[in-house]
Amino acid sequence: MKRFTDLSSTGNTSAASFLAAVGLIIFGYFVSPFIEFLTLVPFFPQEELSDLTQVRNLLGIKGFFVFILFPFVVVFSLIILAVRYIHKRSIRSIFTNRAAFDWRRVFFSFGVMTLFLLVSLIIRLASNDGLQLIFDWKKFVPMAFLVLLLIPIQIAAEELLFRSYLMQGLKLRLGHNGHAALISGIMFGLIHLGNPEIAAIGFHLVIYYIMAGIFLSLVVLFDDGIELTLGYHAANNIFVALVITSDWQAFQTDAIFLDTSIPGNGYDAIFSSLVLYVVLFFIFAKKFNWSQWKEIWRS
Repeated sequence: MKRFTDLSSTGNTSAASFLAAVGLIIFGYFVSPFIEFLTLVPFFPQEELSDLTQVRNLLGIKGFFVFILFPFVVVFSLIILAVRYIHKRSIRSIFTNRAAFDWRRVFFSFGVMTLFLLVSLIIRLASNDGLQLIFDWKKFVPMAFLVLLLIPIQIAAEELLFRSYLMQGLKLRLGHNGHAALISGIMFGLIHLGNPEIAAIGFHLVIYYIMAGIFLSLVVLFDDGIELTLGYHAANNIFVALVITSDWQAFQTDAIFLDTSIPGNGYDAIFSSLVLYVVLFFIFAKKFNWSQWKEIWRS
């Protein structure tokens, strides 16, 4: 029986098609910010636009949020186009191995992760852990609109790229699900090296992102689709964007709370995330009756 990671064996599977698709996606991701910069120049002819800090100051919180997420809109579009027209595969094949996309899985994962995040928020509020209420509904409502519009596209782009397209391609070339899951998970962690959290806390925080990448890859491997990871990823990113913001994280938004605490060493986040991933994995496994783990891992 074909699993989700085997679906790249259909359609155009030549090395040239993969090189063309990956090249197109990478080109789109890195060129789109330059296009954005060029678009801004006529509107700010007297301003210096040499780095992101200056762009953020000029565009404001909401404008900059759109600015940094636009490349993900490009990547999402290019992945869809590459799969459909370069590999000549169905769009469904990069979302799920089921007969139809399972929205119930998305909402279940989103709900479970949101519950964990709300519990952590209550604990922080109870311990008076540096959270300052900054809620302003006039700022929050338009911010929420942008978040709910763009974050789903951003997380879909990342999930399609790392947990679908690359993982399927790695399985096709390596012939081993476990190797494909580990490599795609590590790659996901490494692309976050440029995040401001790394600069604020330390290089070792990349361990957290690698753990997250491997966890999400394993969920896709055993669940046969990216529905659960889409729900998890959406809950995490929407929470970070709308509930707790800070001046040292990737998303700086008009959220409900501002984290004014000094960034810690990050090891507590690494440990607590590891525990969370283990708990979530077994919740998903129990809920969706995952079985034949060894066979799936090795095949």
